[in-house]
Amino acid sequence: MSNSIGNLKNSGLQGNNFPWQLKMLQGQQCACDALQEIVDNTDQVEPLLIQILAAIQNGTDFEAFLVVDGNDVTWLEVRIWNGTTFDPPVYFAVGSNVPGTPAPPISYINPNTYLAQIVSYTSNLVSIEAGTPNALGQTTMANSMPVVIASNQTAIPVNQGTSPWVVGDGGGSITVDGTIAATQSGTWNIAAVTGPVALPTGAATELTLAAVDTKLTSAVRTPGIRTFVNTTGNTLAGWYSFSIANVGSASGLVDGEVLPAGVTINFDGGALNNTLGSMTFDATGTTFVLTWIS
Repeated sequence: MSNSIGNLKNSGLQGNNFPWQLKMLQGQQCACDALQEIVDNTDQVEPLLIQILAAIQNGTDFEAFLVVDGNDVTWLEVRIWNGTTFDPPVYFAVGSNVPGTPAPPISYINPNTYLAQIVSYTSNLVSIEAGTPNALGQTTMANSMPVVIASNQTAIPVNQGTSPWVVGDGGGSITVDGTIAATQSGTWNIAAVTGPVALPTGAATELTLAAVDTKLTSAVRTPGIRTFVNTTGNTLAGWYSFSIANVGSASGLVDGEVLPAGVTINFDGGALNNTLGSMTFDATGTTFVLTWIS
């Protein structure tokens, strides 16, 4: 009879367990090889072994949650199991290993939602670092990438184009420092001006304009007519116009000049409200007909 360890058929060579023995030997060799690899790579494996050892020796359970405090600051909340219950929570700010105190109230974050947001923000940051906006083309301010002008930025040209610039005061007032050059185009409507307005040198004042208006305004004039026979006479200063007609058979004189028979001479101020000075005439030996407007 032949017995083999692990062979349950040990009565009278009823069977052979060589395959099982071979597997056992191969398993032992695999374990030896793994231990040898740890020995050969101690520097790389040692930190992991230390962590595993600490966990085994400590045997401590804990809970960790992400929370946001009243100032919208994210914290890591950690609670340690003391064997009976959880100790009071300890809070750590992002990037810190020193406990801190979050401002109440505290809101717990769904880790799945938070991780999804982190993935989304990371994708957006990658796009921004690559210089690619999240949305191509013009969009709203909320969906646009902000741009910061350099501190030493040179002048930026602004082209008005063909459309007028509309400046709104938002219901208040607009204050302009310095001098603004204005070029007239079309008709300017000026209304509701309070206080004195300085006029350029030589500009017409209200009194001058009133006098001009008076002179330009039409008025009723008085006409007159008179016949002078074999006598002398004169016109009056201030007349707007007059005429002298020699209706006799002989020549006469007007201001020393001969006025032949059958000739009429006319005098006019030449413009609205202009008047004439006085003039003498001599109708001796003839007849003058004088007409005038005063």
